[in-house]
Amino acid sequence: MATFSSSSRVRHGSRRMLFLVEEFTKVHPEASTPVDPDTVAGWALATGMYRPEPVDQQVILRRKIRSALRDDYVEDPQGREVHAHQPEMIEVQTPKGIRWRSRWYKTFEMPPDKMRVAGQLRRRSAYRDVLQIHIDFESYNDNNVFKATLEQLDFNFNADIEESRMPTKYEEPEGPVLEDEDEDEIQS
Repeated sequence: MATFSSSSRVRHGSRRMLFLVEEFTKVHPEASTPVDPDTVAGWALATGMYRPEPVDQQVILRRKIRSALRDDYVEDPQGREVHAHQPEMIEVQTPKGIRWRSRWYKTFEMPPDKMRVAGQLRRRSAYRDVLQIHIDFESYNDNNVFKATLEQLDFNFNADIEESRMPTKYEEPEGPVLEDEDEDEIQS
């Protein structure tokens, strides 16, 4: 079985959450897999292992606005559903140091150079997701307790993109339409 170690890629807040999961599984080994976040959260709050920090209401509202902008879609003149807004990432000095923040343009009003950067940022994010899925599958194949070997996923999305461009509505054929009969039952 695989040995797990803490990764330097885990953010500080995530480390705290993983610590809570570890502590919960020490106390409740029978509930260690699969991990139920609701159960761990209830336990952590009830035992005092976690005390929520006060949250700045402006931070909460900023995150909700950002999510709303990210999840907003419009239909373009060609009938495609596209993001209504695109982010520009900028560095901002905060009391906690320099942080990345987003400013949002309406998609069709974003300057071309900024649109290119926004697209590259999303492409890089998609690549990291795909790479991590690939690594996770390799590790699963090498270490799973079932000794199973899963075939790697195909990450070439070109066929999926082409399929998504196929019509979803078809015109009614001209002439008589056969109903309630199969073609092979028709007698000449």
